[in-house]
Amino acid sequence: MDFIAAVKRQLARHAMAPRGARILAAVSGGPDSMAMLLALCSLRRAMGFELGAAYVDHGLRRRAKAELAFVKREARRFGIAFHAALVDVKGAARRERSSVEAAARRLRYEALASIARAHGYDRIATAHTANDQAETVLMHVIAGTGLDGLAGILPVRRLGCHGQTRLPVRDGHGQGRFASLSVAPSPPCPVGDSNSLGLQPPASSLQPVLIVRPLLSVTRRDVEEFLRAKKIPSVTDETNLDPKFERNKVRRTLIPLVEKEFNPAVVSALARLAENARQDAEAIESTVAKAFEHAVTQKPDRAMVNRKRLNSLPPAARARVLDRTLRHLAPRARFDRIHIDSLAERIACGTGTKHLHLPGRIVAKVDYESATIARDFPCGSLTPHASRLMPPVVVPGSGVYDVPWADVTFRFGRQGRGALYSARIDRALADYPFVIRAFRPGDRIAPPFSRHVRKLKKIFIDQKIPRDERARLPLLCSADTVLWIPGVTEAPGSKAKAALRVAVTKLAAKGV
Repeated sequence: MDFIAAVKRQLARHAMAPRGARILAAVSGGPDSMAMLLALCSLRRAMGFELGAAYVDHGLRRRAKAELAFVKREARRFGIAFHAALVDVKGAARRERSSVEAAARRLRYEALASIARAHGYDRIATAHTANDQAETVLMHVIAGTGLDGLAGILPVRRLGCHGQTRLPVRDGHGQGRFASLSVAPSPPCPVGDSNSLGLQPPASSLQPVLIVRPLLSVTRRDVEEFLRAKKIPSVTDETNLDPKFERNKVRRTLIPLVEKEFNPAVVSALARLAENARQDAEAIESTVAKAFEHAVTQKPDRAMVNRKRLNSLPPAARARVLDRTLRHLAPRARFDRIHIDSLAERIACGTGTKHLHLPGRIVAKVDYESATIARDFPCGSLTPHASRLMPPVVVPGSGVYDVPWADVTFRFGRQGRGALYSARIDRALADYPFVIRAFRPGDRIAPPFSRHVRKLKKIFIDQKIPRDERARLPLLCSADTVLWIPGVTEAPGSKAKAALRVAVTKLAAKGV
């Protein structure tokens, strides 16, 4: 097999290395990454891309310093820039209560992204092979995956603005911290060595970075034969032999068993399965994108889901719309299928107002016609602290009164242009001063032309007003008597001869 030709085909097929690209190769010193580094070095001039190498020390093994020195030496021999980073995996795992594997994966990608942005690389190359793909697919199947999980490791993936990536296996919630690792300069390196990175790149440089996998079409056996033929040295990471890690058990026990008893070419078969699943998932996703726009109204800190439109979708499309919604709000959180299914079921069947707590401090609130999905959304009635943030507005006489917590302006004694709501208050029943305040438990109102006093809570329920919206409705009161709730109740005095005119408009932005 022509190894370099196979890597070139993979680069070209997925547009991994267009002319002018700047690629940062993630190199651990192991066989896979060394084979990738040599192949990329062989192709960089002919394909017209620039290349650098990076090593990430996870702070877990004593041999890491020797491996760093080895990778640095090889980078110098190839005449390319070298960068290094040290990350505190154990500390992150403790803080996040995640596995060491999950914390290492997340911090590794964050460190590589920071190096890339600080030094102008637009893509990061990792040395995942077809064997890694087969292992990943099997691990996902064992966990009960869906179509995206069957797609396994994607050939090209986009990193977010803070280094997080939507990896096939997701975990970790906290922010990683980098410690600098000093590396002496190497004269042959065109860019120079880096002591990456305790520095956060400027906001303007927080642009998406691509993750590319040039070796995804070759097997580990192809890698070993290539290194032997080229006499390229490599190092062995002893953690790849530790059976306590799930991937190592799949690699060393499950795949050899399947190769022996069922299919000697199982690695290639699983790689084909992943490619077919990826193409199907991409086709479905293009349809889901339209459904998402139709069913979801997105804001930076929350999303409003139209229940009727979402429930009209097929179950698979419904799940993908919710998955996309959750990951927009909490990109670091791990959402499993059970979370998506629970949310879909709650939205489909919910009656009244219900809450569902999800990973990443996400709360989903299902109301009558919509579902609000938000970070740290307050549930239930207002706390004393929240009430202090919604102070009553005293109205001593005619004029204009802003109510910031309701995002409206009341205009007394005039109609007002562009009014959202307007009313006439019978001055025989009530007159200045008035008070505009928030709802309180136990509030009642005597609707016009009715002999009965009704609880506001009952009115809200009858009109299907979500609980969180009730808390921010402005109530026009005279002393302790509720007179009018704009948009909810009718004012007492619509037919009175001596009536006070009140208009409610949207609060104007200051300085506009």
